[in-house]
Amino acid sequence: MFLIAYAKMYFIDFAGKLSFEKERLYEELGLKQSWWQKLRNRLPQVDEKLLPALYEELELFYKEQGFWDAQISAALRNENTIVFIIQENRPIIVKNIAITSNFPISNLLTLKPHQRFIIPEFIKSKENIKKALLQKGYCSYTFNPKAYILHKKHSAYIVIYLDKGRVCKIKDIQISGTSTISPKIVADHIYIHKGERFSKAKIDESYKRLYSLGYFRTIHFDYSKKIKNQVTLAIYLKERQKKHLYKIGVGFESDQGFVGSFTYKDFNFYTHQPQIKLRYSRLKKQIALSLFSPSVWQSYDMSNEIAYTKEEFKQFKSRILGLRSKFLQESFSLAYSFGIEAQKIDIYSASPCVKSHSSTFIAPFAKLLIDRRNSKIFPTQGYFLLADLASSLTTTYLFASAELGYYTKLPKGVLFAKAKLAQIFADNSLPPTKLLYAGGIKSNRAYSYRSIGALNSPCGLGGKSLLETSIEFRYPIIKGVYTALFWDRTYLNAKTLRFDKSVDGIGIGTLIPSQIGTIKAYFGFNPSDFSHNFVGLYIGAAF
Repeated sequence: MFLIAYAKMYFIDFAGKLSFEKERLYEELGLKQSWWQKLRNRLPQVDEKLLPALYEELELFYKEQGFWDAQISAALRNENTIVFIIQENRPIIVKNIAITSNFPISNLLTLKPHQRFIIPEFIKSKENIKKALLQKGYCSYTFNPKAYILHKKHSAYIVIYLDKGRVCKIKDIQISGTSTISPKIVADHIYIHKGERFSKAKIDESYKRLYSLGYFRTIHFDYSKKIKNQVTLAIYLKERQKKHLYKIGVGFESDQGFVGSFTYKDFNFYTHQPQIKLRYSRLKKQIALSLFSPSVWQSYDMSNEIAYTKEEFKQFKSRILGLRSKFLQESFSLAYSFGIEAQKIDIYSASPCVKSHSSTFIAPFAKLLIDRRNSKIFPTQGYFLLADLASSLTTTYLFASAELGYYTKLPKGVLFAKAKLAQIFADNSLPPTKLLYAGGIKSNRAYSYRSIGALNSPCGLGGKSLLETSIEFRYPIIKGVYTALFWDRTYLNAKTLRFDKSVDGIGIGTLIPSQIGTIKAYFGFNPSDFSHNFVGLYIGAAF
């Protein structure tokens, strides 16, 4: 025989003068309503045994929020509903904040005079200051924040003393936990080095870069060991046990239809990373073999790829057998690469505007990125400059491109502006695959990928002169989600250094920052011709 005791369940409600919405109170008590409960106007239920704990949690919450004299009682509304009756009374108010500091901290304080004294905000202010000190390289500071509460006068006085001390430097870097990966590879792929100024920002970005290499399953940076202003940075690593990656992707893109892909990658083939990639879509079919080799020459990485690609453009189709080899070097705010590319290009199924032909294209190239943004995942301040240069050894061809982006933080939201200028100097023998096209989520967002050709070309082929501008305002709507309003303009001409015709794209988007990059969804249209509209989804840094 089994005896089962059932405790009575009560609905929970609130009454009285409330500075907080009921949803906030439910959330603080761990009783967050589901969307279904809100739709049906149903109150959360709890076991009667939990009522004393809920009462204590509610009292603690109101004290943390500055209502030290709040009075809370409970009453039965009916046999199934408990109502917490809240009388907030007079709160504690911040009367003055006295600061003695040789480091700017006023803008880091979330509490201000004449506001309610909220304990979590006081704690957040202290954390903001500590984080800012570490970001600037100060790790041996003297920090003494105090909050004096005069309960009877309902007043709070905040006194902060801060001596930033001297700038800390990296005395030594210790790397442990590697077995097949050389410590040199680790040292070459972090942004902070022995003898340099301590930087929490560089450590954070170093962690992300090491993780992106794919060699390690555990990465930990320890900078707690310091004597005076000298820091010993210890990096603890564990190499991944499963080094083989198989990935299959199936999807649908509005401009390419069905998209399928397959990837195999060996993350540690004697420290190299061989990879096979297959891709199928209506516009592009490709098989590619690549090999990534870290630290092959001094601190340079090397990437080699051979690929066979079939692509479909508006006016022609192409088959390309290509070989690409490049060296890469990256520091905290500067990255560059250089190499050479060889291609055998076949143009076929062409319209009368394009002659079917074959050509060989061999071109050395170089790329430079100056990145002064405050974050590589979701920047809110700073700028970047991206420059490309390529020149052919087999035909008359010179390609030059520069892209500048700038971020500035506004009282509400972030303003982002970008401009890109690209020019091709070449004769008429240039393969049409090498011309400039526009459209897509990295370009004019009212048009699908590569759907904008030269605006003065009767055939719709690509151009030799491109100027693109974008202005985007990003505004937070809920925690971790931003909405965006944008205006894109594109000039694309068949002749070099010619800007006389343009198309516009305006629209709205949603941005969600994540660890793998910012998830972006946009809808754009041409205000002069609504038939040109596009919905795009992108994950990563589209700049």
